[in-house]
Amino acid sequence: MLTLCHLLLAAIFTESEADPNERLIIVNDRSQGGSSINDGQIEIMVHRRLLYDDFRGVGEALNERAFGTGLIVNGKHSVKVSSDGELSAQWLRQKMQQSFLQPTLLFIPTSAPLDEWLAEEAAAKTYSALAQDLPENIIILTLEKWNDQGDVLIRLEHTYDEGEHPELSAPVTVDLTQLFSDFQFVSAVEMTLGGNMELSAQERLHWNSAAYRDHPRTHSMAREFDGANVELQPMEIRTFVLSTSGDGGSTTSATTDGTNGTTDSMATALNASSVMATISTMALLIMTKSVLQ
Repeated sequence: MLTLCHLLLAAIFTESEADPNERLIIVNDRSQGGSSINDGQIEIMVHRRLLYDDFRGVGEALNERAFGTGLIVNGKHSVKVSSDGELSAQWLRQKMQQSFLQPTLLFIPTSAPLDEWLAEEAAAKTYSALAQDLPENIIILTLEKWNDQGDVLIRLEHTYDEGEHPELSAPVTVDLTQLFSDFQFVSAVEMTLGGNMELSAQERLHWNSAAYRDHPRTHSMAREFDGANVELQPMEIRTFVLSTSGDGGSTTSATTDGTNGTTDSMATALNASSVMATISTMALLIMTKSVLQ
């Protein structure tokens, strides 16, 4: 029997028609095929290997080999059966992040005996590049060097869908100026999702319909942004370039109340090399922190 499998990137679940809160959820750690042929059942195709052509359109046997033997796919599946819709949605989102953002373990030498090291205060052994914890439904999707001037590209993502949770599906506002502990920025510019142009420069065409017949042919994609506070709707990703360049003197920048003014400086600009060293460490540690929470 030919089973139609849809691309399964992160998770799959089925719920009861009588009570949508009753769910069977499976989170996978790599791309696979998934389907639900019968009610209440989930079928996952972890790997497909055939010694002969099955005449389904490929035109050859699906017999991938390496070092003289057929490939073997190993993976992990996390399974949860729940009758609480809110808790199951929360578990699903957290487990997906844990599966795809595994922490990187780093080791450093120390001359302190184990007992002495264990006796130290936790604060002395803990580092976070974040000045404060992110909201539970917000993650830093991207944090990377943008240019040689030390500017930084950052993407923030709202991880919950609309109506998925009574509280965690609500819009969230993040203050960029209060986000990091190790560096501050002079200005922030919102970019398109790909980061290739400023969002204010992007225009979209109107459809030639009665609703837009008397309107301009294009409209700007620019969104309200005061230079600091970012509002994220459910499942939304917003991209920004944070500029750290400046002479440390008087700087014109957007303030948190949305006005433009001359200040002593929004932040003391760090030189490019120190900024990027900080960013490299921050990107790793933020990822680790989001997984371990």
